[in-house]
Amino acid sequence: MPTKDYSEIRRTFKALILGQILSLCLCGTGVSSQLLVNQNVNAPAAQAFSNYFLLCFVYCISLACKNDENGLVVVLRKRGWRYLILAIIDVEANYMIVKAYQYTNLTSVQLLDCATIPTVLFLSWLFLSVRYLASHILGVTICIIGIACVIWADALGDKGALDGGSNKVLGDILCLAAAVMYAICNVAEEFLVKQHSRTEYLGMLGLFGCIVSGVQTGPSMTFVLWNLIGQKSVIVMH
Repeated sequence: MPTKDYSEIRRTFKALILGQILSLCLCGTGVSSQLLVNQNVNAPAAQAFSNYFLLCFVYCISLACKNDENGLVVVLRKRGWRYLILAIIDVEANYMIVKAYQYTNLTSVQLLDCATIPTVLFLSWLFLSVRYLASHILGVTICIIGIACVIWADALGDKGALDGGSNKVLGDILCLAAAVMYAICNVAEEFLVKQHSRTEYLGMLGLFGCIVSGVQTGPSMTFVLWNLIGQKSVIVMH
């Protein structure tokens, strides 16, 4: 077997393995979010804060160690606004997808999250001039039909008595909106990584995502702490 063909097969196999690992991680995130909702824990913004903080801690340190045009200060001054906009979109997408678990069930969220795929294909074709085969278009069509069926089933309430959700249609809408925003982030990520570097993208997304999610988490955490302090004060008085 030629060396070139072997390297391509190895790269494809590696991508498949990494994709399956990523799918397992996403599945674990979904199950954890559903369990938190079942325990009446409502903290969609706080759940993503730790992810952005870790990205910021690891990759911003790497950027800060560079003294050339790829250094942290230079990137912030030249391209910081791009990553700020992208971080806002990504944070709100995470917020919506976690919020959706309060209204619909785990199955619907996991299925409707696949709406990211046809949206990515459309945006890549529109902005990145990517061309697709007929098999890709057929797959996207099947995906869209499946999404429509899930929403229709939720609207009719035919998904079974065991599935939770106080307002499944609202949860489906939140999930679809999050999927579209994820698609925007994915396409922008491909463009920015090719233009600059993966370290820069992850560091800037972590930095601004940490700031945005922290600001969004602040009021709700203050409210929770205020209630806890109030409850303790009442207990002490009694």
